[in-house]
Amino acid sequence: MAIYQALEARRLRKDQARPFVVVDFEPERPSVMNLVITNVGKTMARNVRIAADPPFESSQDESHPMSLAQLKIFTDGIPALAPGKRIALLFDLLNRRPRAFAK
Repeated sequence: MAIYQALEARRLRKDQARPFVVVDFEPERPSVMNLVITNVGKTMARNVRIAADPPFESSQDESHPMSLAQLKIFTDGIPALAPGKRIALLFDLLNRRPRAFAK
């Protein structure tokens, strides 16, 4: 019985020591939405790749020469993301997205 507990404790320690990257949307002000990438794990995340199907679409894509999907962070990934590191990108201005409020 003790061997199973020791193996489970070891597995749990390994799982807790992994990097864990979260991609989320976060409002900054009433009309601004950011895309936030955070490593909430306890170790360095390496070669982080972000993919969305279908790809993210922002109203900002129309007014900027480069769409969000063309940013280097999405095309080449993130070589390393330290524990607790947070990257916030302007995703959209909500007042330019009338569809977001449609019922």
